[in-house]
Amino acid sequence: MPAAAGPAPAAEGPQHRERARLLKQKTMGGAREDRWLDEASKSPAAQRIDKLMAKATTEQEREQLKRETFKVVYDNLGQELEGKDLERVVVIRNEAAGYKTMAFFAIFTLGFYLVFRGRDDDIMLVLTKQGNVIQLKIDRPLCCPGTSAEALQSFIKYIAILFFIVVLPNVVFMLATNMTLQDEYEYLKAETDNFKHMERLISQKLPFIVISAILLVLWLYSLLPHDYMDEHRRRHMARECTTAQICQWGHMLARRHSLHLYFGKYPSQHVLDMQGSLGFGHAVSTVPPSSLSALSTGISTSALILSMTLFLTLVTSVDTGISWMDRAIALEHFATMQGYCIEGSGPTDARCNKVHCDEYIIHGHDTVNPHFCNLVEVSESEDECIKYGKSPPCCGGCAKGAFEGVYDEGTFGNIKTIISLVADTGTIIFVFLAAKHAVHMTRATDHVAVTINRRTKRSYKTLTANTALTVPLANDFLQTVMNQNSKDHGMKHSFEASEEDQDRWTGVKHFAMTEEFDTWKDFFNKDLHAVPDTRWTLRLQVPKKLFGIEQDEDVIAAWIEMPLLPPSISLMDILMGKVWYLLLPFGKTRHAVVVTDRRLFYVRHRRPFLPIKCLGTDLRVDVFRHDHDVTYGKMARHKLNTPQRIIHQILLREMFLPGTAVMQTKFGAIQFTRNHGDIIDVYNMIMSLSRHIPEFVTEKDLVENGVVPSACKEIVDRAFIAASNKQGNRFTIRPQSDDAVQPQPTLYLASGSKERVLFHLSVKDTTDIYSKCYVNLDIAVTSARVFFWKRDCYKKFDCCALPCWLFIWLGFMNRMNKPMNLPNEMSFITLPSIQSFSTDVSVVSPSWLVPHHMPLKWPCVEMLCAYLTRCVVRGSHEVKIHSKWVLCPRRSGPSANLLLMWRLKASAHADAEMFVVHQVQPFVSSDMPETDAQDIFDGMSYIAEDGEAASDLVSEQAESLETLRKIMCAVQDSCHALLNKVDDLGGSIA
Repeated sequence: MPAAAGPAPAAEGPQHRERARLLKQKTMGGAREDRWLDEASKSPAAQRIDKLMAKATTEQEREQLKRETFKVVYDNLGQELEGKDLERVVVIRNEAAGYKTMAFFAIFTLGFYLVFRGRDDDIMLVLTKQGNVIQLKIDRPLCCPGTSAEALQSFIKYIAILFFIVVLPNVVFMLATNMTLQDEYEYLKAETDNFKHMERLISQKLPFIVISAILLVLWLYSLLPHDYMDEHRRRHMARECTTAQICQWGHMLARRHSLHLYFGKYPSQHVLDMQGSLGFGHAVSTVPPSSLSALSTGISTSALILSMTLFLTLVTSVDTGISWMDRAIALEHFATMQGYCIEGSGPTDARCNKVHCDEYIIHGHDTVNPHFCNLVEVSESEDECIKYGKSPPCCGGCAKGAFEGVYDEGTFGNIKTIISLVADTGTIIFVFLAAKHAVHMTRATDHVAVTINRRTKRSYKTLTANTALTVPLANDFLQTVMNQNSKDHGMKHSFEASEEDQDRWTGVKHFAMTEEFDTWKDFFNKDLHAVPDTRWTLRLQVPKKLFGIEQDEDVIAAWIEMPLLPPSISLMDILMGKVWYLLLPFGKTRHAVVVTDRRLFYVRHRRPFLPIKCLGTDLRVDVFRHDHDVTYGKMARHKLNTPQRIIHQILLREMFLPGTAVMQTKFGAIQFTRNHGDIIDVYNMIMSLSRHIPEFVTEKDLVENGVVPSACKEIVDRAFIAASNKQGNRFTIRPQSDDAVQPQPTLYLASGSKERVLFHLSVKDTTDIYSKCYVNLDIAVTSARVFFWKRDCYKKFDCCALPCWLFIWLGFMNRMNKPMNLPNEMSFITLPSIQSFSTDVSVVSPSWLVPHHMPLKWPCVEMLCAYLTRCVVRGSHEVKIHSKWVLCPRRSGPSANLLLMWRLKASAHADAEMFVVHQVQPFVSSDMPETDAQDIFDGMSYIAEDGEAASDLVSEQAESLETLRKIMCAVQDSCHALLNKVDDLGGSIA
């Protein structure tokens, strides 16, 4: 027989099933965690940690660092990411204190340190293979502020809270009871007397004291740190990273590091300077793209806030000075008025009245308010007479009269009220604008911020808190993100310098590459970034490893921006206390700029105030992407001020051409400031970074639009001089006879491409009667770009304009100001960025302020002035005046002004469209009478000594402008064809 079956197992209860489910999930979760950590240990992030930490750590320490790092990543992102997808990982723990420090301070403070101590902060940065940048930041608030700015903010906040708790109830009570001046005086007197009887005062104020004590205790309790944290999680696409910043500051025992990644577009310079501004001015700074437009008007928000700050500072200082001065005067007047009742009048006679009081004021006390005498009277009050040390009856009312007399200020009070109203209203408006501007700056671009704090200790609870390990990993993270996204698009730069230029200390090729430094500390220990005594032999050392420059990335320019003597300093720098950097022998800031074919590095380094290495150095590195994609460039000369010109150009015999240069990319605009060097080299470098289609406009396109290539070639051959270089792509514009400015431009065409010069046009702008200069403008069109050269020239002596030349232009002083330092501007735009081209001709009537184009002309007078002018300037040209001996005046025809306007495509990050506008004033049209054209050309010095006829010049200028219009038509046709290709591509993808 079969054996009897055993008893059936009891049914599992619900608690047993729930416990089994939880155990299974825990087992599966543990298995997934082990698998995830195993994949992460084989990821590129782990390999990078092994490579960077090979020299600084042992194998056991590296394994522990990777285990701690990947464990944090799994706890926060394990459900979203796979371990094998980790490209770069950085986990940072900013420890407030170690175990030994905590134990020591806990014993020393009897346990209070454990209550008020700061908490540890955690920061995690992850870069995945898919190009995602993930930041997790956990901030645990501190009890006490850590920086001076936070301390000031906390102090103001606490003062406001104390005012709310203690002072505000009294103010509200007095306003609610509607107390008069007399009541307020009596109340203040009673309060003062009550201090002699503290018990009675406490019994009267007991409810108020209890309420204030409760609020104070609750407020102090709210300051205690709790077990909560602020968690911030950010995700960005790495390909959108455009700017990076590295900062280091503080002494060696408590050094701080910060890293910032900005996405989308270049941040404003104010946002970059929030992390620390070193020294005076900027060698490289970001500017709004809208400020580059020729039609940009109005003051910028930053300049407006700065102006309002200075204005409010002045008004507030005046208001404060008047208030304190008025207090001193009020005390003096109060004592004088009190003295009247003590010494100036008798107690019982008829002198204690308004009439006698007025006489007392007139005879030697005319500064006292006469309103005081209205309250003077004979008093029988014992309390009133005791104040003056007398017995009743006495002359009283002086205390109350003096109190009201001080506050009855008359006209002076109205002035103070107006000043206070301006200060208060301006403060409200300024705070509103500043807050709006601050909100705009914070929202202008997304960014990832990391701060690493170093404490004075050698042992850490976790290796992720050791700055010797986390700082190199964080720097490598930043370099990897920038390297993965910055591309040169296959473009090769055409910028090259001669051997003489490479050895010039004022050039941009005076540098050498080095790969021997792994940390900035090693680099600065050799003082490679500081200015030596022999500045003419200075050569910038470019550390490739510290910058993260790739092997296929070329460094095309690098220079050190040395300070001028005396340095330029603004009023705001003095108010902010930066003047100390000028007085101390150390603490000077060194600026260096390094430009590659993909990125721009701007380094600022400041040594400590004292030559003690433990004080550390301040470092700031700003990195900008340009991707060899410059669509607009501009250069403007500026001259040095008189003290700097005397020191550098006269005493030190230094010759350089300072100025500013701007380049615009799809990420924004960057401005270079070259105060101690040649700005033309920077502009030439910017030209070589232009991304363009070398043959955007072909000869076939020009012929289809009616352009004659052979005629254009003749114009180009006369206007340009081919420079001798290896690549044969440099051309210099032939200057006009009246040009004296420096530098003169050189066109850098794309090397090894089909870019060629197509056309050249030269025009003049006489500007207005109040300007001592007229403008020469050269326009050069190539198959890829349009170049502009705009410079000023002194207006020549002319007998017809003798009053202007003497009293408005001050032409006799031109010899003192070298014409080479006149404003000189160069710029270029790429043809694909042109959206439209237009010309605007405006006809204006003759004016009595234009010497050669007045409403009425006397030919005999003009002939006499022409001969006198030729004698003064010692010219040999022929005088051409129509109807020489005719005394009858004749009427002048109208004049014309021409505007050439290029409208460029708005960038995705630009606030407004960009316009490039140039003026031709006056414009000699083809339908203008030859006599008027002759007068206009004479006034602009167009007629040369060869005696070329005015009619020929008019026809040549008209033909040149018509050719320019036809070329721009071909450019716009090519732009439209390019847009059609983009639209067709988008439609096919859709």
